[in-house]
Amino acid sequence: MTASGSVLDKAVALRAEARRLQKGQKGAAELARISNRVAELDVLISTLARVVQAARRAANLGITLSVDLARADDGRANLERHAAAGLPSDQAFVVARGKINASKQAIADALSAAWTAWAAAQLDALPVERIALLDREPREQAAGWHTSLRSLASSAPPTNSDIDEFSRKFDALTETLAEAPAASGEVVNLLKRLVERPPLTLADLTDEQVAALREAGVANQVELRRRGGA
Repeated sequence: MTASGSVLDKAVALRAEARRLQKGQKGAAELARISNRVAELDVLISTLARVVQAARRAANLGITLSVDLARADDGRANLERHAAAGLPSDQAFVVARGKINASKQAIADALSAAWTAWAAAQLDALPVERIALLDREPREQAAGWHTSLRSLASSAPPTNSDIDEFSRKFDALTETLAEAPAASGEVVNLLKRLVERPPLTLADLTDEQVAALREAGVANQVELRRRGGA
């Protein structure tokens, strides 16, 4: 049984018990009351379950959370105790909702803090300056991945799909950067300048810079065109 599942199971059982009440005004009123309270719990528990799922996915990546995921089951014992003596009062449901909300918020806050710190460290370790060394198509794709990764890193809290997408794009970007040619910082900066506006002319480049582009194996990324030429 998953965390929070026992709370939902108990709520469903309570709804079934209410349906077994004798027909009549009192029975119908109790059925409506329990059904409404259970519906409210359904929404809260679904939200909690999504946060717990994301937290477990993050933990699988080695991200340490400052909260015990077992607290996702808070609220169950109190509701179960009340249910043992009959249908719980509205106050019992209010307490259960409060505990579920508190658990969800505590886990979400812990996940947000751990995720943003971990994701930022992962991005800081990437040699993103090598994006400039790639050919146009892989360069644009790598730049897009990096932009998306920065956005995902700021998700607070991230969803399970956010974490999976971050992992996929991070691996893809890491592999692409590893295939980029090695080059000095001077060459990287020069390649960045070559795509800026206004464009550089051949007169703006020194013989040493042209030689550096050739030695780095990226000279074939640079096109020469005569201004005003056909």
